[in-house]
Amino acid sequence: MTHKQLTIPTYSELFCTCLGVGKVSKKMPGTLGSLISIPLSVVLLQFSTSILKYCGIESAIASILLPLFLNFILFVLGVVCAGKYCAEYKIKDPAHVVIDEVVGMNFVLLVTIPVTGAFSLFFPDYFYRDIVLLCTVLFSLVLFRFFDIYKPWPIDVIDKNVKGGLGVMLDDAVAAIFAIILYCAGLLVTLDALAK
Repeated sequence: MTHKQLTIPTYSELFCTCLGVGKVSKKMPGTLGSLISIPLSVVLLQFSTSILKYCGIESAIASILLPLFLNFILFVLGVVCAGKYCAEYKIKDPAHVVIDEVVGMNFVLLVTIPVTGAFSLFFPDYFYRDIVLLCTVLFSLVLFRFFDIYKPWPIDVIDKNVKGGLGVMLDDAVAAIFAIILYCAGLLVTLDALAK
């Protein structure tokens, strides 16, 4: 009887798979990675708010830019770790590497939640604000996964031509930009329709 050799995951593998979460589901690891970003985005937003409050900074722009900057640091770490992991195992962009989905979805939520939150202040009841927040998260998830899975131009060009860790991370970052643009356009159309 032969036993499988136990291998200890490297820090690159742990980071790229988000502590092994990417290996939990073989059918939809990208969606699972995107779902991880929901609580992480909330933590980044709360942490940024606390830091700004501690520093005595009361700025709406800073409250959006600081969590985006923190997520950009995760993006850079993702580029380094994914590049190292893919080179080590000689694989291009394995499905179980989900740090790209986590960071990409974070970018979307770190913009859509504050933007929608600003408009939800006009709703008189907190119950409605919670529904708006839930819809924001759901629409953001659907839009991001759509662009991440179907990869319209120029996302497909980046996916095919940019190699290494940057290739793993960049197509999801561009998918996030597309999702943000479409979400904000949809939000403006909805608000315009409600105003009439």
